[in-house]
Amino acid sequence: MAGGALDIAPVSLAFVDTGNPPAAALPPLVLLHGIGASGEDWEYQIPVFAPLCRVIVPDLRGYGRSPKGGAYTVEAFAADVWALLVRLDIERFNLVGHSMGGAVALRMAVDRPGCIDRLVLANTLPSFVTDTFGKAMLYWYRLVVMWLFGPAWLAETVQKKLFPKPEHAALRARLNARSVRRDREVYLHTLHALKGWSIVDRLQELSMPTLVLAAENDYFPRGDAQAFVAALPNARLQIFDDTHHHLPLEVPERFNAAVLTFLKQ
Repeated sequence: MAGGALDIAPVSLAFVDTGNPPAAALPPLVLLHGIGASGEDWEYQIPVFAPLCRVIVPDLRGYGRSPKGGAYTVEAFAADVWALLVRLDIERFNLVGHSMGGAVALRMAVDRPGCIDRLVLANTLPSFVTDTFGKAMLYWYRLVVMWLFGPAWLAETVQKKLFPKPEHAALRARLNARSVRRDREVYLHTLHALKGWSIVDRLQELSMPTLVLAAENDYFPRGDAQAFVAALPNARLQIFDDTHHHLPLEVPERFNAAVLTFLKQ
């Protein structure tokens, strides 16, 4: 699997660049991970999409193999990915973002909507503002646990909620093992920046076909996802029954099928 790292001021960005698509393939596909994660979390998507298109999977700054540096905001993450794509000579592409990666994808779509053919947003919303009791509790829980106990403890408690079924035991263990590489400072700075982030007032600018994927038992209620889709000019919603906040890892076959069907339309 190709890839490496490129110096993109003020950071160096690690990434995977793979795929051997046929001549009439899909456009390149960019996959963006969520907070506390890395490109490794697309492990069930990369081998499925690589035969069909070029696949670019960055580790956002401070996450995975990308070193720390600068600010940890949605805008900074988006600027990094744009700079990476310029270096890779990718002008038009399909974009998939999960959770915080969905926020980064939305920021990118607003920045340069003409570059994105199709947009997929999984387990995410256009605002992370803590304007309800539930959102505030989620923010403070993660903040306090990460600050007091560190990434391994937070990962273990979160994984039990995201992947609660007995058949998820091996997945939980694998993700918990990865958590020791997370940086407490990066996570806390990112969490603080997300707390006030919103792009609700610019959703009408996004005319590209958009697929919003939500889980039945996500952190936010179904009504939030429905309102999100209603605010987009050209979007549809698919809700996965009996699922939680990480669709790409929890139900990869269903997730991949939904995304592939959408990208081929």
